[in-house]
Amino acid sequence: MHRPFLTITKSPSIATVTRYAYLNTLVSALSVRLLSAEQLWNLVEQSASDASVLLRTAGLTGVSLQAMEDRSLEQVLVDTLWAEAQRLIRPLSAEAQELTSYWLRRFEIGNLKIVLRGKLTGRPREAIQADLIDIGGRGVLPLNLLMETEDAQEMLHCLEGTPYGGLAHQARSGYGGEHYDLPHGGGGRESFLIEATIDREYYSGLARRVNAIQEERDRHYLRILIGYLIDQTNLVWLLRYRFAYRLGPPLTYFLLCPGGYHLRSQHLLALARGENFEETLHNLPAPLAPLVAGAVSTSEVEERLGKHLLEVAQFILKRTTFNLGRAFAYLFLREKELLRIHGIIKGRTLQLPPHLIHQAMGLESAGFKEDESF
Repeated sequence: MHRPFLTITKSPSIATVTRYAYLNTLVSALSVRLLSAEQLWNLVEQSASDASVLLRTAGLTGVSLQAMEDRSLEQVLVDTLWAEAQRLIRPLSAEAQELTSYWLRRFEIGNLKIVLRGKLTGRPREAIQADLIDIGGRGVLPLNLLMETEDAQEMLHCLEGTPYGGLAHQARSGYGGEHYDLPHGGGGRESFLIEATIDREYYSGLARRVNAIQEERDRHYLRILIGYLIDQTNLVWLLRYRFAYRLGPPLTYFLLCPGGYHLRSQHLLALARGENFEETLHNLPAPLAPLVAGAVSTSEVEERLGKHLLEVAQFILKRTTFNLGRAFAYLFLREKELLRIHGIIKGRTLQLPPHLIHQAMGLESAGFKEDESF
């Protein structure tokens, strides 16, 4: 079946092969750790000892099915991904290192949102700290200072002078204007708009850094992978903002991110004006419309686009060589795998029926095999 995203650039030059020889070999070596769909299925079904063998195959020697608290498990998985990303960063150029470091900033942004939400809802400091992911000396957030702030404005002001200063500026201007009918709970209007603006600014920064990559071959595959990720994110946000939160078209469009692969600004503006869920999906551009045709909920749209994005990443990893996009495809697939492993172990710990774990992890069929065309 023809896939519009499966476009391969011309063969790499000798200079490109030389520059990326080590990175290409390292990505190939790390990729061996990725578990197949069948192995993930077996992780749900097997005994603890057999499942532990699979976890070691995945490079997770510090994970035990017998005794692992949920938070410590999450920390081990984050540490694993971060360590592998740091190995990939070493041989890269300065601009590629900046892009990779920015990609990893999502973990710290997650901590920022935990603090924001906790402070605005009056949670005790100890409860907030218990939910934070420890990223050691790799973080730049002034967490102790943020914990002592009184309100959202003061919290955003504390980010001045950090790499999150621009993001904080956008968040302040984003929620300081017109009043809208926004979802309640979780910190109310302030929390929702600040978090939505933080997310938008993060993805905008990611797209800008991809465009700053000088090598055309690198930029080509990165634009495909990151562009499809932003497309998925924007469409899910748009559907949720318009038809679950009932935001108007102007605010919905403001909270979306430029830089998608198929959903450019003019598409997003038109889609934000859609009157209902079905009309919005019907008006999608051709490459995306077939992927979500007949979907009846935002979660179904997210699931379908998520599976497609995994195909994109698998193709770049398995069918291309000597480019930066291949390293990012590995990191993307590795993160998704670790999230699945987290869900599987948590489901086993809670003694959920295997079929429920399979369904939650997208492993509904034991006969499922990855696309042979890759």
